[in-house]
Amino acid sequence: MKNYSRLLCLMLGLVLAGCNGSDKENSADNGKESGATDAGQAALSGVYRAVAQDADGNPVEVQLIAESGRLPLLTLWDDREHQSSFLAQKPAAGQKQTTYYFAEIHYQCQAQQNAFVCDTPEGATRLVADSTAQHAGFVAGQYQAIWDGQLYTLSLDEQGNASITGLHCESGVRFAASASLETIRVMTVDANNACHLPFSQVYAETVVDNDTLFSLNFQTEVADFPQVWVKVAG
Repeated sequence: MKNYSRLLCLMLGLVLAGCNGSDKENSADNGKESGATDAGQAALSGVYRAVAQDADGNPVEVQLIAESGRLPLLTLWDDREHQSSFLAQKPAAGQKQTTYYFAEIHYQCQAQQNAFVCDTPEGATRLVADSTAQHAGFVAGQYQAIWDGQLYTLSLDEQGNASITGLHCESGVRFAASASLETIRVMTVDANNACHLPFSQVYAETVVDNDTLFSLNFQTEVADFPQVWVKVAG
């Protein structure tokens, strides 16, 4: 579906542990309230994908990332490459701990062996585990995006050390491997979160277009955070 080639797939899980009181950080705790610590949920960790349909019958690419101890993140891409991500709600008391509800789009996803079956307004969709996903290493360099009308730069090295810099701020960050999923990378932010990074849970992949244009594509429930960071030449 996508009109660019995913030649280097790098699934990065970001957990930003800043403690600044900015309004941008109001959603920072949502992804930490999974309450899922049992071995069954850990066994379901993985990346799951399918192609579904929207209300008009157009194809929609669906991806669910399940990481042990965290609520799943569901991402949709429509046929025009518009991307939206949604964080699952914590299972209610008495509800199966492997059933997750995404209220904004009325998806309810039930974990099964090597799959998630999601009931949607357009019918049931089966997401299967993606065995091809792998961590391809960091593509070092500087990536840029516009956020809140300002230019931000993400500087990344091969070891996973990084920083996000704005006009008047800088937040140091570091990537490390997820304990439950090899293709996921967790990012922690320095306590001095000067840029008020707003999210608790973000995933990303390295995308290469025409063998020359590199970018980082982010998936997060924070709708106003830039989804695409383009690598600066040089």
